Amino acid sequence: MAHDIRYAELHSQDPRRAGAFYAELLGWKTDTKATPMGDYTEIDTGSGIGAGLMRSPFPGGASYWTPYITVPRLDSAVERAQALGAKLEAPRATVPDVGHFAILRDPGGAIFGLFETLAR
Repeated sequence: MAHDIRYAELHSQDPRRAGAFYAELLGWKTDTKATPMGDYTEIDTGSGIGAGLMRSPFPGGASYWTPYITVPRLDSAVERAQALGAKLEAPRATVPDVGHFAILRDPGGAIFGLFETLAR
């Protein structure tokens, strides 16, 4: 299995402004929906990987992009990443009808997600 970047998610201090910026700059289409975790914006880039936008979970911190990398088995990939020095930032969670993910911080401090797609 290739370990492709499947999705990119922008965590912004000002999601409305960030969405407007990328829509104007790149012509991306956005669709915002209310969720139990707050508003979430799906971004249609026209081609390539999918993307999303949400309020940063770190108030007052920097906005940042998180890439989600596909893995065949999430739990074993998280364990391996931790053995190699990564820190678990958010444990396994589910995107209904899509898959499971976890967020980690690599030994250099960069945030990334690992994503296991549901079997089809």
